[in-house]
Amino acid sequence: MYSIVSNGGELNQLQRECSMQEILSNEKVFKRLRADVECLDEAYGADRDLQADLGGFVVVIWGGRSEVQNEVEKVLTHHKLHSDECEYMDKIILPERDDITVTFRLYLCSSDYAVEIVTIEEVGK
Repeated sequence: MYSIVSNGGELNQLQRECSMQEILSNEKVFKRLRADVECLDEAYGADRDLQADLGGFVVVIWGGRSEVQNEVEKVLTHHKLHSDECEYMDKIILPERDDITVTFRLYLCSSDYAVEIVTIEEVGK
């Protein structure tokens, strides 16, 4: 499963409706997501058109390993990117959930457009 998050309102909606609500409600994970979305909102506007305007978006992908990898590849292919082209990668380890890996990867599509891929991967699925 995945959800494209282009502004703070969509992030709040995802947090309420996602099947990974427990993970998205984790303070460390949500704080990081909120900071990244707010950065885009402040720099490019919360009402930006993802197809026509500058800025970019965050895509949150969750599920088992193969499902997550398939969705990541679709996003990368759509934006003509390769997995090794990320600007940075951060992992958040949740001690209380050793069966989950949360990873943040930032990809620059151009000088003014970025896609951050956040994966919530269920280990062993």
